[in-house]
Amino acid sequence: MMRLEQLLSTGADPDNAALIGPSPGIANIAEPGEETDVDEPELATDIEQAALEQITARIAEDLAGHELATLVSAVLTAELLLRPVVTRARRRN
Repeated sequence: MMRLEQLLSTGADPDNAALIGPSPGIANIAEPGEETDVDEPELATDIEQAALEQITARIAEDLAGHELATLVSAVLTAELLLRPVVTRARRRN
């Protein structure tokens, strides 16, 4: 629970801080007892940014050197293989 609290309060995951540093995309969190309107974007946590940072940190932790190159190659190959299928589907419509 402390890890989540620190992530919400500082914008940095204590386990991944050395890899990615604090997030500029995480908004300020209200003090306990302070009323806030969660619909205000500056008070809400940027979930997309937090997810991107977690994914980036996980890739940096798990893949290094040739493993990362293999992953990038596989993604680009899959993207290239799917492109003609999408083009053909658009022509039929």
